[in-house]
Amino acid sequence: MPFLAGCAAKSAIAPAAIPTMEEEDWRRPSRERERLIGEQTRLVNRIKAILARFGVRHLRLSLRQAADRLEAIRTAERTALPHNTRAELHRFLKRLSLVRQQIRAIEQERERKLAAAPAAENDPHAPSPASGTWTRHASR
Repeated sequence: MPFLAGCAAKSAIAPAAIPTMEEEDWRRPSRERERLIGEQTRLVNRIKAILARFGVRHLRLSLRQAADRLEAIRTAERTALPHNTRAELHRFLKRLSLVRQQIRAIEQERERKLAAAPAAENDPHAPSPASGTWTRHASR
């Protein structure tokens, strides 16, 4: 306890700055996008792991026709994927499509706000085009 008192006396421990509701709301899309990117990565990895279990390594998940190609995929033993596995993969691909759609929506909103940024040059909450993120301009 004496150590903490000494640190506080030396200004080593500073109170955390609590963002305003407006600042927190401004950061929300960037945080949501980060979570969605992580979810996209998890889904892709999970799909690839399921396919790898059956010896399939050639399905490109970036293609929109990936779900249609599941029916034609053959395992390493040249048999069709089991029914439940195909059904699971279809569900994962639908989720992946939804996540990608949500990421695009957030990025389109970001682009719309960046296009409006020149009109708000003096606004401290305007996004920084150079940073590529929705962060508050540092006034420090």
